Amino acid sequence: MEEKSYSRNIPVIIQNALWAISAGRCEICGKKIYIEEKTNTLVNLAQKAHIHAFSQQGPRYSKSQSNPHVLDNLMLLCMEDHKLIDDHPDLYTAEILKKQKSEFEAKVSAVVDTQRSKSSILFFRGGITEHDTIKQELSELSPVLLNNGDFFNGKYYSILVDILGIPHDEVYFSIAKQTIKKQINEIKPSLKDSGCVSVFGLAPSPLLVYLGFLLNDESNIKVYQRFREGTLKWDWKTENQTNEFLVEQLILRVDSENEVNIILSISAEIAYERVKGKQPNHTLPTFVIRAKRQAFDAVSSEIDADIFIKKFRENLIEKIRIEFPNVKVINFFMAAPVSILIKIGMNYQKNVDVEWRLFDQQQKLGFINALSIKGDD
Repeated sequence: MEEKSYSRNIPVIIQNALWAISAGRCEICGKKIYIEEKTNTLVNLAQKAHIHAFSQQGPRYSKSQSNPHVLDNLMLLCMEDHKLIDDHPDLYTAEILKKQKSEFEAKVSAVVDTQRSKSSILFFRGGITEHDTIKQELSELSPVLLNNGDFFNGKYYSILVDILGIPHDEVYFSIAKQTIKKQINEIKPSLKDSGCVSVFGLAPSPLLVYLGFLLNDESNIKVYQRFREGTLKWDWKTENQTNEFLVEQLILRVDSENEVNIILSISAEIAYERVKGKQPNHTLPTFVIRAKRQAFDAVSSEIDADIFIKKFRENLIEKIRIEFPNVKVINFFMAAPVSILIKIGMNYQKNVDVEWRLFDQQQKLGFINALSIKGDD
C-alpha cells in the first residue's frame, strides 16, 4: 500500500492545542517560550518537535507513525532542547520523550484543575410554558460553569414538576411540594458525593424558595440566574456589584404581632395595598426589601445575590426575631429573580426560624397562599 504523504505544515488547530496543553512552556526545561525573559518582550521562541521524525532520515522515525502531525507525536520545545533531543536520539528515545510529554502536560493540567472545582449540574423546572426556549438552552450550562471557574464533572440531575391540567392553586403547590421533595431525597446522597453543585432553576417563586430550603444542608451550592439576553443566557453579566438593597418598615401600628409580612420588591414594585387585600381583618407588621434598581436583571452578578442575602438575614429576619419575639409566621410576597429566591430558601435555619408562608402572585387572582416551610418540614 502506498504511504500517504503529508505537508510539512502542522495544522493550525494542532499548533494551538499544543500551545494550550503545554501552557506556553518548553516541555523539557519548562521555561517560557512566548517571552524573551531578559527584555520582557513578547516573542515566539517555540519549536514544534516531532517525537517520531517527519522524514525517514530524521531521528526516531517510525513506519508505524502513520500521521506525524498528530498531537501525541508533537512537543513544544525551546530551540536548545529541540536541538538536544535531535542530536542525541539514542539518549532521547521515543519512549523517554513520550513519558516526558505525558508527565509535563499532566502537571500543567493539575495546576489548572486546582484553580477550578468540578461541579455537578442540578436543573430545576416547574410550570414552564410550551413557548419557553429553556430546552434549547440546556447546552449552555457546561460553558457557563467554565466561565465561572468550574468544570462540569458529567453528573447532571434534573428535577421536573410537570403537573398538567391543574391550575396553580393550593392543590397544585401541595402536589408540587411533595414531588420536589421526593426527587431531591432520591438524589441527595449523590449531591453530597458531588462536592460542588451548580443550580439552575425556573419555576414559580414559592417552588424556587422551597427548592433552596431542601438544599440548605448541602455545603457547596452555586446558584445561577437566567437573563433574557446574551449569548449564554444563564451566565452572570458581570463580576461586580450592580445594585443596592434597602429595607423599610411600612406599617408601625399593628393589630397582631403573631404574624409579620415581608415584601420583596426586587424585580418589580409590589404595592402594600395588594398585600393588605389578602389580610382584611388584620394590620400586620410589614417590611419591604427593595432594590434601588428594580428590573428583571436587578441581580446581575453573584456578588449582588450575596449582598442581598446578607441584607435579608441581618436587616430583616434577625430584626424581626429581636423586635417581634412572639411572631409565629412570616408571610412572603415576592417579585424577585430566581437566584435570590433559591438563596432565600437556602438561608432558612431549620432549628431557629419560624414558619415561612409563601404567597404566589397570579395574574387574575393576585396573591394566593401557596405553601409553607417550617422546621425540618
